[in-house]
Amino acid sequence: MDTKSVTSYAITVKDIHGRGVDLPPPPKEAIGDKDFECPYCYIICPARYGHGRAWRTHILQDLQPYCCTYAECDRAEQLFRSRREWVEHEASHRKVWRCPEHPNAVYKSPAGLENHLRQEHLDSFPESQLPTIVKVGETTTVDIRTHCPICFASADTNVIGDFQSHVANHLERVATFALPSGIDDDSDGASGIASHGGSGSTDSHRTTDSTKSSADTIQGNSKTTDTANVGKFDGPGRPFLRKIR
Repeated sequence: MDTKSVTSYAITVKDIHGRGVDLPPPPKEAIGDKDFECPYCYIICPARYGHGRAWRTHILQDLQPYCCTYAECDRAEQLFRSRREWVEHEASHRKVWRCPEHPNAVYKSPAGLENHLRQEHLDSFPESQLPTIVKVGETTTVDIRTHCPICFASADTNVIGDFQSHVANHLERVATFALPSGIDDDSDGASGIASHGGSGSTDSHRTTDSTKSSADTIQGNSKTTDTANVGKFDGPGRPFLRKIR
């Protein structure tokens, strides 16, 4: 957890129609001034996390909904728990080096700016200051992508609004598919989850018996089926994210 206040992180963004991402409400145990256990990450949270902005921020940090949307990224599998961290990472793909005296002299590498300084400004400063000036010239450009990398809508602000918020809204919506359903139905919190695990084991045996029965029927009818890939899935949104990259 970041040492800063939990409310320092951005919470869910809204799309162009003003719709935010629906997140589950805090558990019943969060009512009052007592610490409570988060039913999603099982961490004991301070009472102030049990409502409003702080709760939604905690859920987003659990989900880590943000990932890089640049196809050439070598950290494509990394997930970011806050929008701030994600924004800083995406900006690293738009890093440039600008001459402090020539605003139009912009380069895609520090070597490019260094060569420019040697050719045009070497008489203006000693050689020893060159690395410092190059470092000072490091900056980022605005996102000039013309289409959303997820829904491929035009990046025109009249169509989708703020481009960054639009993409973040997509990522948050995809991430919510990872949240389990029916948490509020468990009256005993984590113990309810454990009891579900027990009943789930029974259901698993029943499913296995049913599967065997179906397999026997198929075999009896001289039919074959490829079950090698049955049930293999990376989790919500992963096939889609792979497509982006």
